Order: sequence, then structure tokens, then C-alpha cells
Amino acid sequence: MIPYFTQEYGHVVKWVVYADTETLVGVGLDIGVDASATDRGSPDSSGTYSDSKSSESSSAQTGGNDGSGDRTSHYRIDVVPYITEVTTSLTSKLKSSIKSAYSRTSLGHYIARSDENISIKGFNLGTSSIKPKYGSDALNVDANGTVTLPASKMSTSGPVVLTLGTIKTLNNLNDNDACGSYRTQTTSISEESSYADKAAYAYNRMPNRTSNNLLTDDVVIDVWQFDSDAAKPRSGELREPIMRINPVTGQVGLAFVSGPANISMADENNSYIKWQENYATYSNISFAYDALGKAHATATGLDTNPKDKHAGRFSYFYSKWGQSGLDSTGNYTGTNALRLESISVPYIKGTTTKRTLSNNDIYQMYLNNEIACEEETFYTILANKNLIDSTSNGVLTETRFNSPSLAATVHGTGDAATTSVYLAYYDSIQKQIRFRYNSEVAAVWNADGSSNGNDFADNTGYFWNKTGIQSISGTN
Repeated sequence: MIPYFTQEYGHVVKWVVYADTETLVGVGLDIGVDASATDRGSPDSSGTYSDSKSSESSSAQTGGNDGSGDRTSHYRIDVVPYITEVTTSLTSKLKSSIKSAYSRTSLGHYIARSDENISIKGFNLGTSSIKPKYGSDALNVDANGTVTLPASKMSTSGPVVLTLGTIKTLNNLNDNDACGSYRTQTTSISEESSYADKAAYAYNRMPNRTSNNLLTDDVVIDVWQFDSDAAKPRSGELREPIMRINPVTGQVGLAFVSGPANISMADENNSYIKWQENYATYSNISFAYDALGKAHATATGLDTNPKDKHAGRFSYFYSKWGQSGLDSTGNYTGTNALRLESISVPYIKGTTTKRTLSNNDIYQMYLNNEIACEEETFYTILANKNLIDSTSNGVLTETRFNSPSLAATVHGTGDAATTSVYLAYYDSIQKQIRFRYNSEVAAVWNADGSSNGNDFADNTGYFWNKTGIQSISGTN
């Protein structure tokens, strides 16, 4: 263009053209665009113009006719398809306040059912007559330019690329760390860059603006097959369901309260089976797989019998040990399970205000397994020591434990591999957030508890010992 600072050539115009690429015939690479200016000419007294002139390539133009050089009226551009929005059934069902945060995974993948239609919007994605393709399948485009991709056409989860002719959508091809003029010999964007720098300078990104500003513009869809009958309670209602993916088999595994008197959980071969039975229902389900594909879970039996000092147990289960008690006494007998705590705690005797044993050395003996026995025996021991009133039932509440969270890690490989388990939960009686761990869960359950976990439970198998429990908050 003629330099703006000179009047040598008469009138000078500085211009910008905004072009809608979708008005072009189609997508393509190196599409030529010519710019020219026309002087309408000189008007006579009647308003008729004559001697009009149009610009042409001249010696003043240093650029070439192929669009090269600094000063040219010939340009070449790439018109490519680009996806700006993916909408699945999950997206449409979420509240607007959380839609952006939960419609994609932490890796930025979109989530779709195997039987739904996925809506895709963007630039240059085709028309009703020039249809984009997914693989060899032509896709419909509505009047608003929205492309419909049936999830059934995806044979597996993975990247989604649409093509128009031979041109692919740019999303999965561009450089996610591109940062324009920010990139110099000393500065650039990489995986090691700070969160702030990535969010500020890397522009091939599609952040959700709520919880993750580093999500890229890559389009990857995780397709799920859902079976409405995938999990059924033995009777009544299904409560507290937790789903995990077995990292070895890729199979869905579940743990849940199964009706009024059972819990179900996964093992290595089944998504779930009946695991334990009780006189009453359960709560406090937590569930996790370790790297070897073994399942770990917790549950609390809510049966109570204050008269005989019986209270339900908060227990840990391990799929390698097999199913626990499958009759009504299962939560009490504790076969193939480790009893962690009870839903009751005795009161201390001799105080004007009733206090639980959390402030008494005997309770520490109880926690540390220096006294290890069933609840009713423990009550008798405390009563004989004149520490509690034998007629007192103490504190018994079905909602003692809340929000259990379970994790498992594997150390080593092959036959030498060991598994550690970590558990956190809230104890509403003691008003504590508790963290428990077991550095090595036994591969085989022993009825006497002698080797079910070196710091997971004591030799009776009833409690976790003092090296494996920490109170995160203080007691009252």
C-alpha cells in the first residue's frame, strides 16, 4: 500500500477488509485474494462520471503476484474448518452456572452417551449441500451451521476430526503451546511453563473460564455405553452408588447400598456382587481400585441393639479376601473384613457432664488396640474398672461417620508387589477428621486377624492400631 505519510499520489486510503470465509465456495489452502481500488472518475455538471481508473500491479508494488513480499495487492490465505463448541446431552442438562466446569473432563475431553447426537459448531464446517465427513460418513448441517455427529458412528472414544474435501478440522493439528510474539530465544510456552503464562499467552486453548484455563482446543470425545439396569438393588432402593473403572480390565465397577440389608461391590470379574448382609441397612460407602485391579471398599452397618450393647461396625473390604458374611450376622461376624470402628462410644463415669471416652486414657487403649475385643466385652471391662456406668449405653448414633474417602497404591511389581490403603472420614461424635492407613494389606485374610495388615489392625483384626491412625482436628 502507498505509504500513509505522503501525499505524492493524491488521496491516500488506509483500509481493512473483514471477510466471512463461509461465504466462499469452500475450504482450501492458498486461496488467492486480490485487492484493488477504483477511482470513479470526474463528474460533469450533470453528475455523470468519466475517466474512471482501477489500480493494477505496477513497479511501485514490491510484492509478487503470488502474495509474497511486503507490498502487494495479491494475498493467499488458508480457509480451514475449525470447531469452537461441542454440545452433548450432559452439557444440555447441566445448570448454566456449572455447565462450563463439568461438561468436560479434567483433560478437556467431552462426554457422550453411545446413543446420542453430538452437536458441533464452528467456522467453515460446511453447509446442507457441502457436508462435512466424519471418516467416510457425511454429516448433516442445519440452517445455523450446526453439525450433527451421531455418537453411534464413533467406534471408540478418541479424537474427533471432521473433513471437508481433504481439509481436516484444525483443532487437533495446531500447536497447543503456540504463543505468537511471546516466543523468543529466551521465552516460550511448554508443559513446564507456569499456569499463569499458559493461560495468558498460549492462544490455541479453550478454557472453561471457571476451574481450568489450560484446556486446549483439541476435540476428544469419551463415548460411554449406559445400561439403565446396570446396577440393581436386591430389593428396595439403591443408595450411595460409587462407580470406578478397573485400570486392568477397563470394566466398570460399582459399590452401593443394596436395599434394606445388603451392600454390593465389585471384584476382579464382576461389576458388582452381594458382599455383606446385615440386620439393617448400611451407609458410608467408599470404593476404589488399586493399580492391580483389586477393589477396596468401606461400609457401616446400621443395626443397633442398645440393651445388649451391640452397635453396627464401620468395616473395610478387600476383593482379594472374597465376599464377607452373607447372612444377617455378616456385619457382626466380620468374615473377610476388618472392623474399623463402631457407631457407638461409651460415656465416662463420674462427671457432671456426660463426656465420651475421647478424653480418657482408656479410650486411647481402645483406639490403639491395647484393649481389643467386641464392644460388649469392652463395655464390661470399662464398667469393671469403674470407668463407666454399666447401665449407660453411651453415645450411639447411626450418623457417627461421614464422607469416607478411600485410596489405594501399589508398591513394587510382580509377586513382590504390596498394596497400601488410605482412608479419611469425619467422626461426628469425636468431632474429628480422621486419617487412617495400612502400609501393607495382607493378600489372604486370616480369621484370627494375625496378618491382615501390619498397621491396619491389631492381632485380633478388630481395630487399626496407633501407628495407623491420626486425628486431624482436635477433640472436645
